Amino acid sequence: MSNRMVFPSILLAALIVAAVALPAGAQAASATEAPQAAAAPQASQAPTPDRAAELERLGLSADPGPDPDPTVVWIRNGRSYTINKIGREWTLPPRNGRKGWMQPNHHVHMDAEIYQENEDSVWFFIEVTPTERSRPKYRHDSAGRKIKIMKRTDEQLANLRDMRGEFEPLSPKKSELVLKLVDGSEGLPTTGSWRNSAAVADMNGDGNPDIITPPQRSAAKGYPWIFLGDGKGHWSVAAEVEWPERVFNYGSVSVGDLDRDGNLDLVFASHLEGIYAMLGDGKGGFRDANEGFPRDFATRRARLADVDRDGDLDIVAITEGPTPGSVAANRKDDVPLRLFLNDGKAKVWTPVSIAPQERELAGDWMNLGDINGDKRIDVIGSSIIASGTDTIWLGAKKPNTFEPFGRGFLPWRSLYHANAVGRFSRRDRDDVVAAFFRTWPNDVDPDLVEYPGLEKVTGLERIWWNGKKFERAPIFVAPSTGAIVALASGDVDGDGHLDIVYLDEKRVELMLLLGDGKGSFAKARFDAPDLPARRAYDLLLVDLDNDKRQDVLILYESDEDLSNGAIKVLLNRGKVTNAT
Repeated sequence: MSNRMVFPSILLAALIVAAVALPAGAQAASATEAPQAAAAPQASQAPTPDRAAELERLGLSADPGPDPDPTVVWIRNGRSYTINKIGREWTLPPRNGRKGWMQPNHHVHMDAEIYQENEDSVWFFIEVTPTERSRPKYRHDSAGRKIKIMKRTDEQLANLRDMRGEFEPLSPKKSELVLKLVDGSEGLPTTGSWRNSAAVADMNGDGNPDIITPPQRSAAKGYPWIFLGDGKGHWSVAAEVEWPERVFNYGSVSVGDLDRDGNLDLVFASHLEGIYAMLGDGKGGFRDANEGFPRDFATRRARLADVDRDGDLDIVAITEGPTPGSVAANRKDDVPLRLFLNDGKAKVWTPVSIAPQERELAGDWMNLGDINGDKRIDVIGSSIIASGTDTIWLGAKKPNTFEPFGRGFLPWRSLYHANAVGRFSRRDRDDVVAAFFRTWPNDVDPDLVEYPGLEKVTGLERIWWNGKKFERAPIFVAPSTGAIVALASGDVDGDGHLDIVYLDEKRVELMLLLGDGKGSFAKARFDAPDLPARRAYDLLLVDLDNDKRQDVLILYESDEDLSNGAIKVLLNRGKVTNAT
């Protein structure tokens, strides 16, 4: 998916740069200057009455023709535009629902007015601003590369000045605490491709936690896996499981009693396919319960909660991002955040849209909680969309509806990956700990806005409700070594307060931040075995050996080879020393 997002971003960036000044060789077409015949083939022909009415509606005094030259500048109502052709597969519906407008690209969020369209392409008006024809201004970055300065409005420059502080480095205070972790992975896979998210529950009723994973990522679809634990760090594959005779894709799994029969059931978020629910019989058998789920919903993360407060577990799922088919079709039902209501017996699931299609969120992480203390479920999503800040959705008074919160509160030019929700500072409501990756634009005029100390940062921030409004504060900000892709919260040191454990996509060191119960964190460390030099896709903190300590479960996949992933368990043996 990342490959298909690169080309349209570059294309639209070129259009935006073109909007700064008239191209050196551009021709201006107006009421007094007719366009050249080569640029506007139909301009010399008398338009039909219908065409003349259409040109008048568009504010054009001459006809650009069926395939306009993108270098020609057209004057409409005293403003200058080029007409640019973009493949329909890259377009999205308008963010504000305006008729005759669309988003030329799903990765750079702006609407543009449509000149014309057909089944394959859309031609957009892209506004350009005439300026003096002088040599463009450039700057050189730290590597000596020449970068053209992009002209920005006063409002944009003010936003950048306000945002500059987001790039200042910040380190948490240090703790001398060291926690001992030992390997408890005997019997778990050391090969394969394990993503995105596992679950832990006692599936065979022996009192010991077991690990449930979705199918592996591979060239073919497959079945889920259950690894039975003995409570001592040894694991074996459950051989007597009866799955429905249907395979599906990798993604995530959640565990709960969906039909209230006392047996554990499973919910899978399946890559490119949607939700699968399986009802357990308590004896190792599962059957489908999928009526109401769409089969074209691209998702890799779902969570269970009683959203409508009727006593039954419902399902909330987030999209993993636009797919080629969904973008090309511009489906109105391609909503990025969905609720599926349980009928009480998990026989029929009723879909409800939480976030409309034009909202900007998509990713592999989502958590549920009550972050404003109103006793209603709130949804905390993620966003792999550049400057997509529609990640927080608050439960509203009207049943099964949610209000967006995030746009205007969270900084733009950010990606939001992993997150955790929990009582980090108060006992009556949850806080959010969110991982971010931010970039400073390298084409800003340094004479107008001073560059920050860092231009690419990774970090964590806490978001909380103070009783009157939401606040946020960084936990740490550091030079980017890669996005934080695995994160979990739990009381790792046993002091009664929630801590944070995380991994980024470059480091192999497991990072530990100890919470004080008041919203502050101190950096401690683990004495732990070496971890695989691979990307982690999930991290859980859960007691896996019944000793009342939070252990660590990590799922790995290698992007280079779909066979050399692993599942790792690190058992918590408690405090090593308080000495440095």
